[in-house]
Amino acid sequence: MVKELKYMLIEHTEKDLEFLKNYETMLDTISEEIVSFFKLENFGEKAKVKIFSSLEEFRSFCLEKQLGIDKNGQIPDWLCGVTRNGMFIVPTYEEYIKTKGHGNHSVEDYAYLLLHEFVHICHIKKKKTSKLGYKWFTEGLATNLSHQYSSKKPSFRATLEQIKFGTDYMSFCAMFQYVMNTYGVEYIYLLLENDELLVEETPRLYLETKDYYDNLEFKAEASIHLN
Repeated sequence: MVKELKYMLIEHTEKDLEFLKNYETMLDTISEEIVSFFKLENFGEKAKVKIFSSLEEFRSFCLEKQLGIDKNGQIPDWLCGVTRNGMFIVPTYEEYIKTKGHGNHSVEDYAYLLLHEFVHICHIKKKKTSKLGYKWFTEGLATNLSHQYSSKKPSFRATLEQIKFGTDYMSFCAMFQYVMNTYGVEYIYLLLENDELLVEETPRLYLETKDYYDNLEFKAEASIHLN
């Protein structure tokens, strides 16, 4: 079965019908925002989405195609979405909540997952390459533009190395938010278009972000003691 949205063609199973019916408007509305952010006036072919009915099928496909594997050639137990060549794959909602760290996620959280992966599709279209750069920037874009963590309080715990290559998505989101709020969207576009600038600026931006969140934490603790 295939559901056609404004920017996505979603191959799904019968048990995904209710989800797609309930979240079609949300997916179309936010995907429109994402396309606009990346200034993709000519979007081209719609993103192909495949929803796997079982986690085992999803992971087997990832292994077969060498997608999302770790340095040991294994599928991380938290992995729930992979983007490649104009397509992204996810397990169905009931299987998604079986992955590590997602057990208490709602169906709305699952909709944000699809939008997160759609951001990667647009990023690849804009850059015309799947080599997108440091994780804080690529995943920061995805978590923020998808509204994935909009109801969560930002926290920042990552090292510089983790910011570049790690898996701390909340820290990626927090650093991206700090940079966007401090320097504005035009600066984000500069980093998006210039890989060398992103590499050069990241250490400085990391230190600024760390200082910002450390100070927030210090002020919060001081307020608790005063009260």
